Amino acid sequence: VGPNGSIGSTFNRGGGGTFAAEWDPDGRHIRTWFWPMGTEPVDLLRSTPDSDAWGSPYSFFSLDPWVCSTDHFANMRLVFDITLCGAFADA
Repeated sequence: VGPNGSIGSTFNRGGGGTFAAEWDPDGRHIRTWFWPMGTEPVDLLRSTPDSDAWGSPYSFFSLDPWVCSTDHFANMRLVFDITLCGAFADA
């Protein structure tokens, strides 16, 4: 389950949205955010992201060496799945 309006029919009715993820080994964290369509921060729309200005993230994962070492994050891949199904499958 994600933030309100970030999945399923609610997400679709709202016209989608924007997800952002930040992996910062120097800051020792991974953070994620979600904004419903039309509520994205202006800095994102201007292609000058400033994650410190986005408020509280939806999720925060510490990369403190005593909690979760950055060594766990190597050779990673980012996969986008834009599966189209349901009413749109036969459009």
